[in-house]
Amino acid sequence: MLRLLKEIPTYAYIAGIVGAAATYVLYTPGSSNKKKRKTPMHNGYPRGLINYKNECFINVILQSLASSNRVTQWLVDNKEKLTSSPTSLYDALSGVIAGINRIQLDNSSELDEYQSEFYAAQSIKRALNAHNWHIQSEEHDCHELFHLIMDVLDEEQLENKKSLKSLNYFSNLKENSRLTTKNPFHGYLACQFQCLDCNYKYPLKLESFYSLSLTLPQLRDQLFLNGTVTLYECLNNFFKPELLVEMKCENCQKLGNLPQNKKGIVKRQAIAKLPDCLCVQIQRNSWSDSNYEMIKKTNYVQFPLSIKIDSNSGAASNTFSLRQVGIGGLLGGRANLNNKEKSPERKPALNIENFYELRSAVVHYGNALSGHFVVFRRLLQNLGSKEDWLQISDSDVKKVKQTNLLNSNVYMLFYDKITNIVPN
Repeated sequence: MLRLLKEIPTYAYIAGIVGAAATYVLYTPGSSNKKKRKTPMHNGYPRGLINYKNECFINVILQSLASSNRVTQWLVDNKEKLTSSPTSLYDALSGVIAGINRIQLDNSSELDEYQSEFYAAQSIKRALNAHNWHIQSEEHDCHELFHLIMDVLDEEQLENKKSLKSLNYFSNLKENSRLTTKNPFHGYLACQFQCLDCNYKYPLKLESFYSLSLTLPQLRDQLFLNGTVTLYECLNNFFKPELLVEMKCENCQKLGNLPQNKKGIVKRQAIAKLPDCLCVQIQRNSWSDSNYEMIKKTNYVQFPLSIKIDSNSGAASNTFSLRQVGIGGLLGGRANLNNKEKSPERKPALNIENFYELRSAVVHYGNALSGHFVVFRRLLQNLGSKEDWLQISDSDVKKVKQTNLLNSNVYMLFYDKITNIVPN
């Protein structure tokens, strides 16, 4: 869990990036007039990030968000619609991502062209501190930080939504309604419980999510404890029905039906609403059965560079379908695909294909208790070849081959949704 602490001392000079509302700290080791460390600056390479004190868990999340076209567009679209404040995480994140990607924002200070890296974690920690979250400068889980950032962003949007109540309801109604747009990682899972004794189905529940946290499937042979699995197998394991034997059925109690050999209640879940950005975490830490210590599973998880949604099972080798693992399955989505009845007045529906393209991947090196996070990411807007990937370890930025990414033991994956309209 993220721990409490007081803020670290500011030892760098401050440069504005979103006017006076959001600032981040540029830092050069030693004197600002002397030695300046440089990383590749050509071809639109992003800036590396200073790791002051075990802050790689912050840096990899910031680089991953900066690699997403969907995230950067969401920040731009909402810039004028959200209330700006010196403690806004939205403003801090906007400034940091602009700085990483070398984007000049309106009314912002021009970055030193010779400065190849900057200290971004401080402004993020300062904004979280304003929301009563104090991040200690020591090793933490980047997935927990990602969820914390998403929660605070939604809190800030909720605060802006409440502030609209003081405005005229009919004034700029269309524009104001866009303020309630969730961040691009916000999706919904549909969950349903059914009693196997009386067949009673509980009402469908929608649960919001920012990421899919997947466990590695149980392997029978212990010799293959660190063997290879696929992301599809992890997804299938996540969406498989779960039997809850200890859960009591309200309907059985109401009917007085209390069987001695209780079958239990089955839980099913499916994706009800896809997010614009799909974040997937592979849970690698678990408790050892032998000595009750935290261990890290090093299974290699084979993952695709793109995911095609609602495609046929015969997909290309670098794509796979989420239909088999229950997307919309609880809402009748699959049944509707075979419904041939059409209203004579209804126009034929457009054939919409949704793809998710991999934008970044986080890799953890080390054991369950300590280590280092590194991120593989694409250039924003896919400048250059799609085969080009960058490996970023804090301030070290270098171009690598795609095979370097594909052979890594990934911990988090970040995908952007791309929608194509195909003629019928």
